[in-house]
Amino acid sequence: EYHDRFQPATPDERCLGDTLVDCEWLLRRLRRVEVELWEYRMELNSRLSEDTPLDEVFNSNPDPFMRLQRRIDSTQRTYHRALDDLIAQVRTLDMDEVRAEIEAQQA
Repeated sequence: EYHDRFQPATPDERCLGDTLVDCEWLLRRLRRVEVELWEYRMELNSRLSEDTPLDEVFNSNPDPFMRLQRRIDSTQRTYHRALDDLIAQVRTLDMDEVRAEIEAQQA
């Protein structure tokens, strides 16, 4: 999808597009890891409060959650840097041509 949208013309643009794909794939995986982490922690603790089970799970050992969040934050920063760089490179091209291509792809 990214290659179709931006149609990279140089190796640099192709690399930035690949970075976007990698980051999106990793963010999807990390979301799944978060779900599994919550499920695993809930299963480990059989005596959770009915009112605040998530709070208890998180506060019993927040380190894995915090490490995961740092990884998510880092991946999102990488994604946005690559996107900004790619957009900046695309802007150096004929903007009318780029706009027409993007609009045609979105239609």
